[in-house]
Amino acid sequence: MRKILIFLGIILVTLFAYQKNQLNIQANLDNIFLKKKIEEIKILNLNNLSKDYLINQIGISEGDSYWAFNPIKLKKKLVGIKEIKDFNFNLKPSGVLEIFINENNPFMIWNDNGKIKYIDENGNVLKIASFPSSNLITLYGENANLKIKDLNKVLKKYNSLKNQIREIAYSESVGWMIIFYDQKCIYLPLKKIDKVIEIFKVIKDSEIYKDFRNYDGRIIEIEKNEGRIYMNDEECLI
Repeated sequence: MRKILIFLGIILVTLFAYQKNQLNIQANLDNIFLKKKIEEIKILNLNNLSKDYLINQIGISEGDSYWAFNPIKLKKKLVGIKEIKDFNFNLKPSGVLEIFINENNPFMIWNDNGKIKYIDENGNVLKIASFPSSNLITLYGENANLKIKDLNKVLKKYNSLKNQIREIAYSESVGWMIIFYDQKCIYLPLKKIDKVIEIFKVIKDSEIYKDFRNYDGRIIEIEKNEGRIYMNDEECLI
């Protein structure tokens, strides 16, 4: 009887030790599971943007909890970054977050009182450190970026004309001045731009265009919706 009790005691002690060991193993596994982190953030196809800038915008850092990662929240953040055209991302089991982006290339260079900034078609300033700018139009004028959207809507109808533009200047009191690569220019009003451009395009495609350098289309008869263009041979200077 005594031997049986001793044997049962040994079994109970063994079972208790085994169960305790299993609980410790499970606790360690749970601890490792819960502490899993985002080990690395890779931003692929990055050309003109700063990785630090994008990391700051999405609000995710290396070392953040793997299980707290919210793909819906990240998608909203990426959609809200004006420098990004489109994207996709994937958080791997290894803890590596890969974000592939297509950058929104600048539409123009805005010379803001000597400070060079890159803007998109809507005039939004893009956080771009540098960009090959040889084919970009240079825009001048205070708050010109806030007005360029309206002018661009008209110019989109005349792509051949738009592709010949070298510089654009804006002044609230003067209007628009457009300088072409052939050193010729036209002044445009702030309103009824489409009407003036339509008239100017006819002149530009004619023999008259070669005889003058400076064209002024700011005289508009509002009631008749007619524009007039004055021509002279003065040098075009911003």
